[in-house]
Amino acid sequence: MKQDYARLGLSEDSNVYHYVTRDKGSFTINECAYPLVDLNNLRDFQLEKSSISWSDGKKEYKYTFADSQILQKFDIAEQETFEIQIIQDPFEFLLNAYQEFISPLVCVEEEQEEIEVYLPLYSYGDSDGQVAKKSGLNAWNGAPKNPDKPKPRPLNEIYIPIPKEFHRKHPDFFVPDITPYLPKGNNLPKPRFHLQLPTGKRIPALITQDNMKGLQSGSLTERDENGKKYGQSALGQWLLIDVLGLKERQLVTREWLQQKGTDCVRLWRKKDDYSLIHIDFAPIGAFEKFMDDEEIEK
Repeated sequence: MKQDYARLGLSEDSNVYHYVTRDKGSFTINECAYPLVDLNNLRDFQLEKSSISWSDGKKEYKYTFADSQILQKFDIAEQETFEIQIIQDPFEFLLNAYQEFISPLVCVEEEQEEIEVYLPLYSYGDSDGQVAKKSGLNAWNGAPKNPDKPKPRPLNEIYIPIPKEFHRKHPDFFVPDITPYLPKGNNLPKPRFHLQLPTGKRIPALITQDNMKGLQSGSLTERDENGKKYGQSALGQWLLIDVLGLKERQLVTREWLQQKGTDCVRLWRKKDDYSLIHIDFAPIGAFEKFMDDEEIEK
């Protein structure tokens, strides 16, 4: 839960659970806070044949042995009841609604058509398929940029590797055609756009390095909320630090990523719009399924 809170930019102690109860002719909307369990204040344990219950001073919980579930007792913090009318013939209503709204909905779907791809967080195509020790997600572990001043690179300086196989298969995702950007020595400006994080924050990003093999954050002009120019660390701050909880100078491995439930990212944008690309984590193995044209569960 903590990982998802960080990924989505949610608070750990102010989330609200919504649920509906119904009665004859009425609906009741209930809201109840569900903070994280306070592991340092567990008490009032009660063991029964099929379950064990306890409290943390804020909420009451029960763990059921048969289905291995933890249940929280919901108190009614806020509720609102309103009357409803029961439709006598719901099937006729649904059919009429479908006929009335189907054409506008089709137009909206066409306008919002999205292009979706996946990228690995490891070195795809290598014999071992691991995360490189001094590049990619471990770019922070690379050699100092200035040999005369051997200062370690920032902890969260990273780039997401883009395999050459990806560019061959999807040359039109980041720009209408990536091919002219691939040869060394080309004078074309780096493809730039904004990455939309699941938190709602947007950061400037670009495709760079030889063969356009790296997706990283950075801007020559834009500044963050603290007045600092966006650099290569902005993407790593969200990906490795905020969400996946990278410890100081901890080397990223594929096994470590898989323990976190991921080894790749999903990217998507609206058709014909290269200025804004959304990013989020994807399930383990999703990139290779994507490259093999296999269905990916979401």
